[in-house]
Amino acid sequence: MRNHIYMGMLVGLLAMSCGGAKTADELWQSAQDNADNRQYALAIKALNRLIDKFPDSPLTPRAQFQIADLYLNGTGEMERAVEAFAVTAEQFPDMEFGLKSLFMMGFVQSNYLQDYDNARVSYEKFLERYPNDELIASVKFELENLGKEVDEIEALRGVVKGE
Repeated sequence: MRNHIYMGMLVGLLAMSCGGAKTADELWQSAQDNADNRQYALAIKALNRLIDKFPDSPLTPRAQFQIADLYLNGTGEMERAVEAFAVTAEQFPDMEFGLKSLFMMGFVQSNYLQDYDNARVSYEKFLERYPNDELIASVKFELENLGKEVDEIEALRGVVKGE
């Protein structure tokens, strides 16, 4: 009987010493290291673990935003980027990450997915939620030019042609 108790304690100690329980900071660093090494799936997995294990951590909103950014700029999975930005915007609307996520939803929907109807919805929601934000001018510019080719946008003509 005693041997079983000692064996159970030994197994428990071994499990704890194997690094299975990481802190939020360690998961964040692991994600950053993986992203730096272009191992985006592993980075996203570490960030999701951080969010799941530490929902109240100050790193959680940043981790959720980082997932969206990794889909956008790492894997190129635009639909998944929009989904992750939507989660960030919904869960953290009063934080900078939520505000930026709502803008990025519209930007990706418009400029990468050519989903102009949903881009309009995202941008209008941004105008409604954040009417005094410094991104308002950009949002209005995007709304005015939804669906237009770059050479159709007067403000960009000289930039595109190198004039």
